Amino acid sequence: MGPAGSTVAEAGPRAALHPGGTGAPEQLRGEVHTIDSFSTGLPITLQVEVEQRRCPRQGQNAVVFALSPRPTADPVWTALRAVAGAAPCG
Repeated sequence: MGPAGSTVAEAGPRAALHPGGTGAPEQLRGEVHTIDSFSTGLPITLQVEVEQRRCPRQGQNAVVFALSPRPTADPVWTALRAVAGAAPCG
């Protein structure tokens, strides 16, 4: 349910992010409220971690996302963080 009893479909998808991790401005954590369009079609809340990385050799930036419906203390986040941490710039 969304604000004031509305569904996500009525309120629209939304995200609430805040500085996370080490507190560096390049890291954000929060929640995404959306519809599970892959299986149930029902509202779902995803935990999200976002990190912006500078890739000086390429002269670009990369934005890496990790998302899961599981709480961030769940063991699945160990694997998600490892994959996100290994994501190359190039």
